[in-house]
Amino acid sequence: MRGKGALEVEPVVRAHDPGLTPPPRRPTPWRYVNRLARWLVASYPQGGQASSLNAYRKSLIDSGAVKVAVNANAAFQLRNGVESCIYIDHGDILCQPETNSVLVSALIQYLKNNFEPDRVILVNVDSKTSPQLTGAIAIAGGFRQILVLPETVYHEERGTRRRMRFPDSISSQDMIVIIDDVLTPYDTTALNVAKLVRSELDHMEEFASQGTKASFHLMVALVRDESLVSSLLKKWDIKVHWLATLEDVIASLWPRLAEEQRIGLTREMCDV
Repeated sequence: MRGKGALEVEPVVRAHDPGLTPPPRRPTPWRYVNRLARWLVASYPQGGQASSLNAYRKSLIDSGAVKVAVNANAAFQLRNGVESCIYIDHGDILCQPETNSVLVSALIQYLKNNFEPDRVILVNVDSKTSPQLTGAIAIAGGFRQILVLPETVYHEERGTRRRMRFPDSISSQDMIVIIDDVLTPYDTTALNVAKLVRSELDHMEEFASQGTKASFHLMVALVRDESLVSSLLKKWDIKVHWLATLEDVIASLWPRLAEEQRIGLTREMCDV
């Protein structure tokens, strides 16, 4: 995986014929570590942007939401099936009001600074964190919301048997903002919800008669690899926004990590 500003590293020699010249010396893990550390320091945000990001990163670390494997052999499996030495669990943040409020406030501030609040309609995805997070933002920020029942809940639902609930007023001029905690490359959770909502909107009178479509956005707290995000969702006309990147979090956590953890993260981030 290569993020923004990824470093170039020497190729690793997998095999060598002893009858030939000696193989190039493989850089030691600490050489990789030092390179990554210099890159992370250079990537820190500056000025006013840093304050909200620092508060968010601090809440991630203080709550224990950032899990780093003790070594590369104990990696976590992500939502997209890929293994990684680092896992972000926002569920730990939502359990404490002091950390939950930091995340909710940061997302509300971003939405109000970068969107027209009166035109924003939030949508949750089918995950453990998104429904609670979306509801908290909608209440505290005064946003309308499209409620999407998680699939397991929908199958147990009685009464109206409706998967989605829409606000009283909605128009083609509104901006549909899907809320999730983390965006992992090739994860289709948000895309599936976008398709579901779009399908329903296409049957609404205003959208059908005017032939117009509301704009769709995805707002996440953290993106694991921003270099893959735009190309992945661009063809679906979904614009992605985020508070922080995985590199931001690693930079904040770096001084607390053991040597084996640093080595594992460095090799993963530098794709070696």
